Amino acid sequence: MPVGCRDIRREKKNAGDRFLGEMVMATSPSTGTYSSPSEQGQTIDSSAGLPWGGPPTHRTRLTTIRPMKRLRWPITHIALTLRGKACLNYRSEGVNHRIMIRQGSISIWPRGYEAAPIAWVGFAELLVVELEEHWLRENFRDGGSLDTVDLQHQATVTDRQLEILLRVMADEISAGCPTGRLYGQSLSVALVSCLACRYRRKYQLRRPPRCGLPQRDIQQILDYIDDHLGSNLTLDVLAGLVDLSPQHFCHVFHQVAGLTPHQYVIRRRIEKAKRLLDEKRLNIIDIALNLGFSNQSHFTQVFHRVTGTTPKCYQRYN
Repeated sequence: MPVGCRDIRREKKNAGDRFLGEMVMATSPSTGTYSSPSEQGQTIDSSAGLPWGGPPTHRTRLTTIRPMKRLRWPITHIALTLRGKACLNYRSEGVNHRIMIRQGSISIWPRGYEAAPIAWVGFAELLVVELEEHWLRENFRDGGSLDTVDLQHQATVTDRQLEILLRVMADEISAGCPTGRLYGQSLSVALVSCLACRYRRKYQLRRPPRCGLPQRDIQQILDYIDDHLGSNLTLDVLAGLVDLSPQHFCHVFHQVAGLTPHQYVIRRRIEKAKRLLDEKRLNIIDIALNLGFSNQSHFTQVFHRVTGTTPKCYQRYN
C-alpha cells in the first residue's frame, strides 16, 4: 500500500479515537432533578395516550450529548439498542467504565443507580421501558414489587429472549397498539418476570402458589371472556375476578388453559368470527369491530395468522 494511503488511514483512525476519547466532563446546570440519558434524546414514539397495558415505554433517538456531572436513575430503566452504535463513558462506585453500545445491546439501570460523571458519544435508537413502582405493585402484588425491581446493573448484555420481547413491544407501540391493553400488559409482565429470573440482585421472585382455583372460578373467567370479546379486555379486570395479581393470574391461567390469556382471547375471537362469517349477516368490517379488533386490516392479519386464510376467502368457500 502506498505510504500516502497508509497515512490517510492512520489519520482517520486517530481522529476516530480522539472523537471517542475527548469526553471532558463538564458540569451540567444544577436543576435539582435527575434524568436518564434517554431523556436527552428525541422521542420517536411513545406508549403515552395509547391502549398500552404496560409501563411507560418510548422509542428515542440519542446522539452525542453534553457530558453530565452526575446522574441518578429514580426509576429502573431497561434500554434496548434498536440500531446504531455509541460509546458510553461513566464512573460509578469508584470504577471507570467505557462501554460500546451496539444494535441488540440491552442495558439495565436499576432504581437508585448513580454515575458521576457520565458522557455519551455516537448515535443510537433506543427502546426504553420505565419500570414504575405503582405499575409493578399492581401487576406483581403476590410476589412483592421489591423482588422484581432490585435488579443488578448491566451496562450492556446480549439476551436474545429479552431482545425479542422488547422488539415486539416496540413494534406494537409503533403500530399504535392495535391489539389492545391485554397484549401490552402480557408482554410487559413476561419481560419483568424474565428480568427478575435472570438479573435480580439479591431477592428471589416468590414462586406463585399452585393453581388450586375452584372450577366455578375458572368457569367465571371463561364466561366473562366470552361475554366481553368485543371489549378491550385487560389482565387487571380478569385477575380481579378471582382476586389475583395479573402476574399470578397469567401463571394460573396458563396452567388451566394451556395458553396465555391473550392467546386464549384471540382464539375465542377467531372462533366467533368464523361463526359470524358463516351466517353472512354482517360485513367483515362490522365483525372486526364487534370482536374488539381496531380495524379490518388488523382483523384480517390476525385471522390469517390463526387460520391460514383471509376472512373473505373463508366466507366465500365455506
